[in-house]
Amino acid sequence: MGTVQSYEGRREGMQPYLQIDRAVQHIKQHFRENIAIGDLAKLVKLSVRQLNRKFRQTLNSSPQAFIVKTRIQAACELLRSSDHAIGEIALDLGFYDQSSFSQQFRKHMGATPLRYRRRFRS
Repeated sequence: MGTVQSYEGRREGMQPYLQIDRAVQHIKQHFRENIAIGDLAKLVKLSVRQLNRKFRQTLNSSPQAFIVKTRIQAACELLRSSDHAIGEIALDLGFYDQSSFSQQFRKHMGATPLRYRRRFRS
């Protein structure tokens, strides 16, 4: 026989995520654009400090780091599935330039975008 968990207990556990859900969805839909953390905070009716705290509590990262990780995930997909130039991918995904993209990509993936592409192409 199973146990029944109270709705209130589950709701309390989900509360931090529910408070930032709109921000997370906004990032997933607009990660290619320049996203100001202050605008995200306004979207979810929290201060920037509260938003940062809720992100760290729930997703173990800052909103800015979550944006970068979302862009890097999209870059991995594009590097595996397209022949677009790396600089083009960088700009398309909202990075300032190819250099900053390569730096962030290496930091998160442990390889340059070109090496990553070659590894999955061979």
